[in-house]
Amino acid sequence: MTVDRPGVSVEEIRSAKEALIRAGSLSDAGPAPEWLLAEIDRSWRRSISAGAARGSGEFLYRDEVDPDSELRRAARPILDRLASTVQDLGTAIFLADAGGQVVDRRIADPGDRGRFDRACAAEGFLFFETTIGTNGLGTPIEENTSVFVRGPEHFNEALEGLACAGVPIPHPITGRAMGSLSLAAPADSAERMMLP
Repeated sequence: MTVDRPGVSVEEIRSAKEALIRAGSLSDAGPAPEWLLAEIDRSWRRSISAGAARGSGEFLYRDEVDPDSELRRAARPILDRLASTVQDLGTAIFLADAGGQVVDRRIADPGDRGRFDRACAAEGFLFFETTIGTNGLGTPIEENTSVFVRGPEHFNEALEGLACAGVPIPHPITGRAMGSLSLAAPADSAERMMLP
């Protein structure tokens, strides 16, 4: 299996990530491979510096999701439209607040719920980069731009079976990220076209 770049295997991506983890996030860890996207390299380095979790048992959960928050109210019509658009594509939709907490999740096929539950991709879980590393909700907030994270480009191993296309949600006045929106699908069937 390749990951979006011809000739780059899942094993090569894992190997590059593990080499960086062993070396640490400092610049003397050496240059990133030419095929590695700059935003993924920066995110891996931030994840290492923050001591982000690598395993599924290390996700943080906060049982405080406001169902009527400003972000959820503003996003609701957009999420509804998007959900109807992707309902037959095996794709889930996630909304996170500025702290990286998942505050809304839309999954069309009930059979897909287990896949996302096993990855802790559910309301209440924290997906900020400092907690679980490179991912489709926290990394767009940090990078302040759209990001596509596929398979082992995720820092946390529990997310390696997914591909996520995420975008930050800017505040209309300040421009600061109020949160992020991400589409997620199985890594082996996802397309970079999820990003547009």
